[in-house]
Amino acid sequence: MIKNRFYTIIVIVFVFLLVLLGRLFEIQVLDHDEHYFNAIAQQKNDKTIKALRGAIKDRRGEAAAFSRDEVTYYASTKEIKKDIIKRRIAGKFSKVFGKDSLHYINLLDTEEPYVILEKKASPSESAELTRFTAVGLYRYADHTRVYPLGDIAGQLLGYVNREGKGTAGLELFFDGKLEGEDGRILIEQDVVGRPVTFDEESTIKPKPGDDIYLTIDLMYQRILEEELRSGISEYGGESAVGIIADPATGELLAMASVPSFSPSEFSSQNPSDVKNLAITDPYEPGSTIKPVIMSILAEQSLIRINEKINTENGKYRYKNALFSDTHPFSQLSVKGILEQSSNIGMVKLGGRIPPDILFRSLRDYGFGTFTTIDLPAESAGMLKTPSEFAPLTREYIAHGYQISVTPLQMVMAYSALINGGYLYKPRIIKEIRDCDGKLVKKTESQVVRKVIGSETSELIQDWMVSVVENGIGKSASVKDVRLGGKTGTTQIWSKEGYSEGSYFSSFIGFVPEHNASLVCYIMYRDPVYGKYGSKVAAPVFQKVVSRLVKADPSILKGSGAAPHHDRKKRLMDNIITEIEEGNRNQREEIVMSNLPVKKADAFQGNFKKAIKKMPDLKNRSVRDATRLLTSLGIKYKIKGHGKVLSQSIVAGSKIVPGRVCELKCSTFRRKNNVTSAD
Repeated sequence: MIKNRFYTIIVIVFVFLLVLLGRLFEIQVLDHDEHYFNAIAQQKNDKTIKALRGAIKDRRGEAAAFSRDEVTYYASTKEIKKDIIKRRIAGKFSKVFGKDSLHYINLLDTEEPYVILEKKASPSESAELTRFTAVGLYRYADHTRVYPLGDIAGQLLGYVNREGKGTAGLELFFDGKLEGEDGRILIEQDVVGRPVTFDEESTIKPKPGDDIYLTIDLMYQRILEEELRSGISEYGGESAVGIIADPATGELLAMASVPSFSPSEFSSQNPSDVKNLAITDPYEPGSTIKPVIMSILAEQSLIRINEKINTENGKYRYKNALFSDTHPFSQLSVKGILEQSSNIGMVKLGGRIPPDILFRSLRDYGFGTFTTIDLPAESAGMLKTPSEFAPLTREYIAHGYQISVTPLQMVMAYSALINGGYLYKPRIIKEIRDCDGKLVKKTESQVVRKVIGSETSELIQDWMVSVVENGIGKSASVKDVRLGGKTGTTQIWSKEGYSEGSYFSSFIGFVPEHNASLVCYIMYRDPVYGKYGSKVAAPVFQKVVSRLVKADPSILKGSGAAPHHDRKKRLMDNIITEIEEGNRNQREEIVMSNLPVKKADAFQGNFKKAIKKMPDLKNRSVRDATRLLTSLGIKYKIKGHGKVLSQSIVAGSKIVPGRVCELKCSTFRRKNNVTSAD
């Protein structure tokens, strides 16, 4: 019996040993890799090191947003039980941060499971703690996003949320570039998970984000925002928008909305103030669209420069709609319609444009489509297709209704109007550089399309100069500076219809008059005092430009400005053209020169005597070339149509009476001019 029990025990022990050996074999051999990695995971903790976010700087390198490389230190009081560890931590922190060691011991003597020892330690402070480890002591990257300009350029910059992610504006659009690449650090721990040391060989350092350099000039930005806010104080209003751009490149130099918003205090801001109204909120542009419509009419040869339009003494009923002018006139020249901002004149002229041409031309200017600027939440506005046109759509569009645009679209369209006809993609990024300053990407100006010819561009540019000098835009004029522009006043549409007392007041202008360096847009929503573009927006434009030219006199040099004598030559050619028209129209007052006929005749005679050499007619239209030859008493023959390709009498040679100049022209045939007033 006893012997049987002994054998049973031996068998049980033997089986147990076999099971144990089998289990050991499984652990040591079969599942070796799994248990090995589990052990490593228990001993080493992989922590993320947050990358420093890149900066946003203006074209001169001034920082508008950057991040401070800071670290927050905290302790797990449950892990720190021994007083010797507390004294060790307190002594080190006291040495680094200059506080009494008792301060840190008191922090650690708490019932709370975790306690913050230091928040947002500077890079120099955290460097002294890099190699310092202690049971229960932890740290994490706690970068601070800094916006040193306060609310300047707030909507443009946007902000980052508490997790450090871009949430609006440039911070959102370029979040992937700015955020960088996070690093990793391996922390070796004891069996209960307490940190012992760092595995420096396995540490992956974080790569800071790229720096974004803007085309924005923060000096321009400050001036623009200060004057927009000053305008709100003086005229009242719900909001204001301003844009400054270089028409020769499409670069944005300033973009602002008021009320402004401080990115550093995003949590307490009104959400509506975060919107960049320059691109998010389309509106009906009113009279600022008139130069665009005029350019379409001129480009399609649907107007004669010297024709007179019956403007009905300020009241005009057409197709059961009543159109009116603020300043009534019995008749106006085409140029005068723009100068005096006649709605009636524009209604009559706009009706000449075929629907498909009007739609295509406005779309070419960028209306009804995205500009594709590097900013989020852009609106495309609204442009009706020809199939959507109502009986009076052309007439309403001609003076700025039944079309909605964004301020940025208007700025780019005006840039095309005055730069020779080239529509640019708006450019807000100059270049991107990495944390070491190495160039990652450099952007270039990009032409979207050619919208109008250079002759049309010059004509509309001259007319907009006259709007400021002789017409409704005089309040935008700046002393000793020649500039051009156009006012706009639009009733605000709501669900109840157009409001009698609420308006968009706007002005768009350029400076200097020739080869402009900048286009400046100003718009106020619902001003309390003044309401008209000429009373509210134009004076603010005047203040902005006055300050800009004082701060940056190079503005007046123009964008590669042509010599002054070229400007005079162009004006003289226009005057001669108008003299010829005037003589054929029963000696009416000359529109372009604003000279009475007798003085114009005297000028024409003096000009003939002054010109002794053959002018260069190449690339001129046949119409302009033949008028100039006629004014100089030179006979001519024409082959072809369109622009002059060559002339038989060499430019610069002496004019010989009786010689005939043969002009060879391109085969392009323009449409016939409209000769009737309506």
